[in-house]
Parts: sequence; C-alpha cells; structure tokens
Amino acid sequence: MIAAILSLTMLGAALGMALGVVNKFLAVEGNPVVDELIAMMLSLLALVFMGFSGLNV
Repeated sequence: MIAAILSLTMLGAALGMALGVVNKFLAVEGNPVVDELIAMMLSLLALVFMGFSGLNV
C-alpha cells in the first residue's frame, strides 16, 4: 500500500516537472493586441456589473 502511494507520488512529481520544463521550451509569445482587447472587455464588463451600461434609455 505504501509502495503504491509512494510510486504514484513520485510519478506525479516527475510528470509535473517534465510539464514545467516542456512549458519553458514550447512557450508561445502572446499578441499585445489580444491582451489589450481582453483588458478593454474586462473593464467594460466591470462597468456593466456596476450598473453603468452606457445606454441612455
């Protein structure tokens, strides 16, 4: 029982470290336009939740 727990723990740690290393090698740079659009949409969403929809009805 202990051997199974230890082996699965070691397997999980090894695979987690492997994923971290691969993430560094295969990293993709983000597009600054996409980041700007996401920031604009989040600020608009915050305004809508606060009650400022921008509609003059």
